Amino acid sequence: MAALGQDLKKVYNGRGYMKIPHIVEVVARGKKFVEKSDYTPGDPWLSETKTKDEELKDKFRTNAYIILPASRCWQEKMDTTIEKIFNLEKVKNLKELTNLLTP
Repeated sequence: MAALGQDLKKVYNGRGYMKIPHIVEVVARGKKFVEKSDYTPGDPWLSETKTKDEELKDKFRTNAYIILPASRCWQEKMDTTIEKIFNLEKVKNLKELTNLLTP
C-alpha cells in the first residue's frame, strides 16, 4: 500500500488534479510504433480530457450494435437503456435495467 501512495504522489501535480500519462506500443511486421500522452483520454481530472456524456452514449451504442440486431426495436431499447443509466437514481428496480440488456 505504501508503494501505491508513492506512485500517486508522482502523478499529483499539486494543483488539485492528477496527471496520468499513458504509453501505447504496437509491434507490427517487425516495426515498433510508440505513442505517448501526458493525459489518458477519459482522464476525469481535466475538463478537456474528461469523457463527455455524448461520447459515452456513442460508445455504448457502437458496442451494443455489435452484439444486438440493428432493428428499430433494438435501437429504441439501446436509447432507453442509455436514458435509464444516465438517470439511475430514478430507477426503482434494477430489473428494469437488466431486462433491457438481454436479447
